[in-house]
Amino acid sequence: KENGRRGKLLYIFSLLKTLVRYKSSLVSISIDKQKVGGTIFSITLGIGKYNGGGMMPTPHAKPDDGLFDITVIRNISRSGVLSNLGRLYNGSILNHPNISGFQGKEIKVSSRPPVNLEVDGESLGTSPFKFNIIPKCINVVVGADFEGMFEG
Repeated sequence: KENGRRGKLLYIFSLLKTLVRYKSSLVSISIDKQKVGGTIFSITLGIGKYNGGGMMPTPHAKPDDGLFDITVIRNISRSGVLSNLGRLYNGSILNHPNISGFQGKEIKVSSRPPVNLEVDGESLGTSPFKFNIIPKCINVVVGADFEGMFEG
């Protein structure tokens, strides 16, 4: 429990540090055949709902549905980010009027200026990016009591 609290505090501290110098970018996103764009503060793409410190940036994501979940945060003030931080942890982030959720199998992102790609805390370059789902490409061995563990 102590490590979870420490992890959450580290992520919040990192967010505060980043907010000081961060600027939104003009971004174009293609989600399958749908186009989304404009001045974007942040994009999160995932197949699971949780990441660092218990955040839920993609609260409806299911790892086995064959789709990416995408959360797009449009231009939002620094104070808006801070006052809505709780939504990131309680799963209600998509209820904010400047935040939208999407699903798709192929995601393309381009931007001006280029934006950084971060995967699990590692920087992997700058836009443009292309992401594709490859359904059922990983086999996982689980115990007999695993069945039904994620239902409900």
